[in-house]
Amino acid sequence: TVGISKGTVIEYALDKYSENRNFEKIYIPAMPVRLQMLKEGQIDLALLPQPLAAAAVLEGATIIEKSDDLFCPGIFAFNEQVTKNKKFISSFIEAYNKGAGLTNEQYLSFSSILKDSYGFPDIPMTEYMPASFKKAVYVDENEVIDMAGWMMANQLIDQLPSNASINEMIAADY
Repeated sequence: TVGISKGTVIEYALDKYSENRNFEKIYIPAMPVRLQMLKEGQIDLALLPQPLAAAAVLEGATIIEKSDDLFCPGIFAFNEQVTKNKKFISSFIEAYNKGAGLTNEQYLSFSSILKDSYGFPDIPMTEYMPASFKKAVYVDENEVIDMAGWMMANQLIDQLPSNASINEMIAADY
């Protein structure tokens, strides 16, 4: 049995990883509950983000796959009005990339913020390799098609996007 949240990038990651495997899914949306159930042996496997994955490892769990090995989980989406403002999008991407670089350089200083503000486990940040914030890149067209097909199969969208709208989604002229 595997603990996941339904209709999320976490379920998509499990489905991509388990294409040739058969897992019984148990939907547990609250990540701390999922971690606790894993610790208590109520589930065999859990998909968790960092630092919850690190907390599980510190208590004896083993990481068997990382989602960043399968696909790029972060996507920026803008409404139509914003997409017309190329200067804004370029500035946004530049600011994100700068923030990602600073976060990667100074991740140790964020431990107390994650714990105090967001209820993350009290684990030393040096005990795990943090998820590296990657610079913004344009998503691959095949990845969009694959994700859209998964969303359609899981009844998260009513129709597949057209090729034209996919091309607009991944426009690289910013």
